[in-house]
Amino acid sequence: MKSHGSSEERATGGEAGKRRDLRTKGSIPALVTAIATGASQPEAARLSGMSVKTVQRRLREPAVVLAIHEARAELTRQALGRISSLRDLALDRVGAILADTESPALSLRAAELVLRFSAAGEAAWVQDKLVLLERQLSELEAGRERIGDA
Repeated sequence: MKSHGSSEERATGGEAGKRRDLRTKGSIPALVTAIATGASQPEAARLSGMSVKTVQRRLREPAVVLAIHEARAELTRQALGRISSLRDLALDRVGAILADTESPALSLRAAELVLRFSAAGEAAWVQDKLVLLERQLSELEAGRERIGDA
């Protein structure tokens, strides 16, 4: 199966997009990072060297939207990785608190934390699947466009 490049390359339009980006000021990777990390559109415009209008236009491009979703998913995976490094220690402590029959309120809070952590793992799995489906949809749409141009 032929690779269509990274989401960043798709967002910039590959080689043609690189040339276009030289003519139009701004950095799409910087825009993607800014939006994925929660910047407002004006702040993302400042960080990426674009006007707010250009940011708004770029945010309507499917490849840019996909790149933002992928960046958010990666940030979530990184955060979960950091959490996982503390998991064993935390689970040992939570297990000791759950076994503490002298403080039912503390045991209940520990149980709640375990259940929330489990839900966060499931949410990350759903987010990964959503990004995969968006990527596949984008590739199908690109294939249809190439067939329509032929």
